[in-house]
This record gives sequence, structure tokens and C-alpha cells, in this order.
Amino acid sequence: MSMKWHRECLTNLKDSLQREEAELERVIARVERLRSHVKFYEQQIQDAADKRKDGFDSDKFGRKVAHAL
Repeated sequence: MSMKWHRECLTNLKDSLQREEAELERVIARVERLRSHVKFYEQQIQDAADKRKDGFDSDKFGRKVAHAL
């Protein structure tokens, strides 16, 4: 194969790598957001259990504490 062909292949590989790295960054950001949500939700559940609550509104319970963190 010609040098031109190999250079085009390399350019295509670099472009593919750049797209995959961008997607990886988006996935990592989503995973970090989910981890944060899981940690907060676990804490909400533990706080509710410690206060002997039968249930709670997850949109409200403990939110003031979370914003202070």
C-alpha cells in the first residue's frame, strides 16, 4: 500500500481515538454523578433509619444538609 494510504489510515485512527476518548469522558462523568447520587441516597436512607422513620420524601429529606456539604 502507498504511503498516502497509510497516512490516511493513521488520520482515521486518530479521529476514532479522539471520538472514543470524548465518549469515555462523558461516561466517566455520568458514572461520577451516579456514584454521588448513590452515596447521597444511602445516607438519606441511613439518616431516616436512625430517626426511626417509616418512610421519607427523597426529594426533600436531608437536602438542606446535602447543600451545605
